[in-house]
Amino acid sequence: MTSSTSKRNRMFSWVRAALVRGLVLLVLWWVLIEGDSSYLGYALIAVPLVVGASLMLSPPQTGRWRGVPGRLLAALRLAGWVIGQIVSGGVDVALRAVARQHGGRISPASVLVPVRATGTARAFCIGIFNLMPGTLVQGIRTYDGQDQAELHVLAAELDAIGNWTSLEDRIFRVSGTEDSELDFT
Repeated sequence: MTSSTSKRNRMFSWVRAALVRGLVLLVLWWVLIEGDSSYLGYALIAVPLVVGASLMLSPPQTGRWRGVPGRLLAALRLAGWVIGQIVSGGVDVALRAVARQHGGRISPASVLVPVRATGTARAFCIGIFNLMPGTLVQGIRTYDGQDQAELHVLAAELDAIGNWTSLEDRIFRVSGTEDSELDFT
């Protein structure tokens, strides 16, 4: 790639990022002011300032749009998978709670699972996993140099390790990476 093409790509990334961020912030501003156009003058000052600050704090990177359709499809698949897990987990928890045997089929346990995700990807994994009925991330600990999540589950036979790994893989696909870094800039 030539120097002028590289400069053009960088410039395009900055312009694209400024436009996308500006549009998102303008829509957010419009929602927050509940469509009252008397506050539009403030938006004309605040939105460009915030866009500029966001560009300085989180500069755009070139080549980020490759694979966007695949990432969007991965995001839709992730949302469908999470909804499916929430529904099936809710049904499972309800059935366990009303089981005829004393105490039901609930046998709480703590399970350690290896954590590959870091940064934002890790935060997404923890947040999404905590949404699933019958599971709770109690914390992240380091054992022998490997980060592990300590999960509280309603029953030891639940596939906590498989679900955690599947969730990490799905989040990696949404980010467009196969590793632990997640960046939506």
